[in-house]
Amino acid sequence: MIRSFIAGAACLLAAGATAQTIPMPGPITGATCVSTGTVVVEKTIRVTSGTFDGGCKTYVPGLSMDLNSHSETVAADSLLFRVENGARLRNVIISHISTRSNTARAINVYAGATLENIDIRKVFGELAISVKTAGVVNITKITSVDSADRHINAIGVNTRVNISNCVFKNARKVYRQNGGTTYPTHVSITNCDISGMSDEVFRTDSSLSTATLSNSRLRAVPKICTGYAEGKCIVSGMVTY
Repeated sequence: MIRSFIAGAACLLAAGATAQTIPMPGPITGATCVSTGTVVVEKTIRVTSGTFDGGCKTYVPGLSMDLNSHSETVAADSLLFRVENGARLRNVIISHISTRSNTARAINVYAGATLENIDIRKVFGELAISVKTAGVVNITKITSVDSADRHINAIGVNTRVNISNCVFKNARKVYRQNGGTTYPTHVSITNCDISGMSDEVFRTDSSLSTATLSNSRLRAVPKICTGYAEGKCIVSGMVTY
């Protein structure tokens, strides 16, 4: 049974969040692609301008991206997509070949990007999307279900990440500003379904950073935010189920 998240407002306030009540949004779909085929990636696909439309194909790492070799040189190249300069990546499924053990990192972003209709099913290591430098990153219609530690990691100073219509499952965190950094990052999540987080939704070590979570559904999420200064993590319009 769905119950109002406001019933748990005391927990949110203890985590440094401010709770408000606003109407729930429409349906939350996350990514909607049905695979139209498989593309084996042997070298990182760089999207430096315009739009890369993956046509709802499933992108998987080839043998040249075998991170399990423990070679630092190989590991540095084991990335499926690098999106730069505000370019757009859309209609992509990221997975692996079931008969092989190797996986790769999913998406690195430099100087902003738009990510649309992205289904991340299997990645290497502890995160799915890494925001490497400052810029605005808009993410919509995303599903990420297999990230051992965090779905999104922010490294860039003054990074702003806006996320909508998302489904995030089974990780420690949804969003983590790079550990030990004190510069500001800003993140907004709205109209999303988040479940199975073992730690929290947002984590920062910076008193300058801000986070907003609104109009979303939560299940098995013990905490909303960690490390944010008072009033810097805002929560509104939530339900649990």
